[in-house]
Amino acid sequence: MDNLLQNDNQALITVKGLKVRSKSTDLIGPVDLAIKQGELLALIGVSGSGKSLLAKSFIGINGFVDLYESFDLYSWKAESLLNNSSDTSSLEELRGKSIFYLFQDSYLSLSPSRKIRSVFHDFAERHSLNITEEDLIELFKSLKIQEPDKLLDRYPFQVSGGQLQRLMLGMGILSSADLIIADEPTTALDAPLKREVLDLLTSTVRASNKSLLLISHNLELVRSYVDRCVILKEGRLIHDCMPADLEKSGRAYVDLLLDRSKKLQDLNKLELSQATEEILLSVENLSVKYYTKKFLKKIVDTHSVKDVSFKLGRGEALGVVGRSGSGKSSLAKALSGLVSFESTRVTIQGDELSSGQIHNQIKLIFQNPLSSLNPALSIREQLEEALLLGGTSKQKLSKGLVELIEKVSLDESLLDSYPGEVSGGQGQRAAIARALATKPKLLICDECLSSLDVVLKIEILDLLQSLVKDGISILFISHELGAVGRLCSRIAFFDKGRLVELSDRNTFFSKPKSEGLKSFIAAY
Repeated sequence: MDNLLQNDNQALITVKGLKVRSKSTDLIGPVDLAIKQGELLALIGVSGSGKSLLAKSFIGINGFVDLYESFDLYSWKAESLLNNSSDTSSLEELRGKSIFYLFQDSYLSLSPSRKIRSVFHDFAERHSLNITEEDLIELFKSLKIQEPDKLLDRYPFQVSGGQLQRLMLGMGILSSADLIIADEPTTALDAPLKREVLDLLTSTVRASNKSLLLISHNLELVRSYVDRCVILKEGRLIHDCMPADLEKSGRAYVDLLLDRSKKLQDLNKLELSQATEEILLSVENLSVKYYTKKFLKKIVDTHSVKDVSFKLGRGEALGVVGRSGSGKSSLAKALSGLVSFESTRVTIQGDELSSGQIHNQIKLIFQNPLSSLNPALSIREQLEEALLLGGTSKQKLSKGLVELIEKVSLDESLLDSYPGEVSGGQGQRAAIARALATKPKLLICDECLSSLDVVLKIEILDLLQSLVKDGISILFISHELGAVGRLCSRIAFFDKGRLVELSDRNTFFSKPKSEGLKSFIAAY
């Protein structure tokens, strides 16, 4: 492998002989890697290649999930902290203050019981920062967060995934850390925001001479922001080069990542199956409001979905796109029974939507499968439980399980694994299988591709296409126009909680009417 950092004295952090292993398997390594002060480095690889495990070992936290880390050498600012050691307790002092880790799943990073104001107060105290409320509002504005003054009094579950990810990015920008590790920081963001946020993050890092380790599936996006790219495959670094030299790597693995990235950017669509004329779901004037309490009175804090109406046919995939915070996830939560809503009428197969129909006929596929699956139960246990709830008898359970995993192309050898032991793509297949176990009429996919690499995204899209052909309807929420175009026959554009445009796929891309949609497509 190439080594673009020859002089260890230049390095902010140097690791040699790094290994991460479970009780029975070597997962990472041995890896040698150095990052110099002021360098922006991209760590790239497919799901399951070990990117997050490698990065988490820099702050010694893999041990909290029963993994074992060891180093031949760990050096921070030319000072050796570990030599031939698996005792990573000395790295605790680096966490937060010297190395800031921005996790991929922002919902798991913030306490659901503390308001955003309290979260930032605690953060400022830990980093000895003198930050006023006005400073925070200005930071939120720079991150393109809507209603920044109201955001401080909301809890994390009242904020969209894209807004939460930007809040975490804001913490990284404010932090006193010399190294920021950003683990897939743009997965929950729409295309315009991806670039705006990366522009802000990288310019701030460069201006303060900090270092950045940027972990990403999106090779095409991040390569324009970093000084160096390292490629990880099956726990080993296989290539180290300047971004401009990626095409000349001569490695099939790198070429595959570049090819799949370009395919998902291509808005030339595949031929799609036609939906039946039967209407499965009818929504009339649906609204979702979030409230706060002031002086014992409930006051509308935000109106995230406003008077939305549409119809979805049986065996149809309807795409829903829009900027982060436009109300897409609130719509998904309302239709899947996770938040209350107001409407003139919502029907499924002609009947008024009830809680029983929600749980039996509508299933929500979440953005991050590892946070939606029960970490304490094996995949087999979770799928069997879902099959029993769906009416499968104990006598037919084994047969039903085999048919279920065949439908989603999930390897039978993974059934006795726990969610934390499988890759993102395998976890998402398990999550889809669990949803299908109850034989729902409608699947709602809320950014279900965002945590996957470009290779797995196309695999999951192919799986969803096969489900549509089998007569299952899909409400497909995504920031990725290429993915929406490959799957959906009609597409809806949301802006500020309203459904602005809904048209067939070709019209949507070739003849957008609103200025908001025109700029959204142009940014892609």
